[in-house]
Amino acid sequence: MKFLSNRKKLIYLTGVILSPFAICFTGANFIYYVWLGTANPERHIAEKVDHLALAYFGLTLLILIVLLFCIYKLVKGAKRSAINQ
Repeated sequence: MKFLSNRKKLIYLTGVILSPFAICFTGANFIYYVWLGTANPERHIAEKVDHLALAYFGLTLLILIVLLFCIYKLVKGAKRSAINQ
């Protein structure tokens, strides 16, 4: 009995491969906007920079959850297919 189709495996593997790059990108943007808000507060609008930093932090956490979900599903499917063989 097959628990994960090839299409689902491909989707989960794509998520596992691409998520770390997206986490690095959004994490770097979060650090940049936090630094931008503290380094020169009179030049930039503090509220706008704070909102951007918070948005990138939330996006980083969301992508991290997607990564963990993809890993969980791949491990669960591998365990089930190994038990039923």
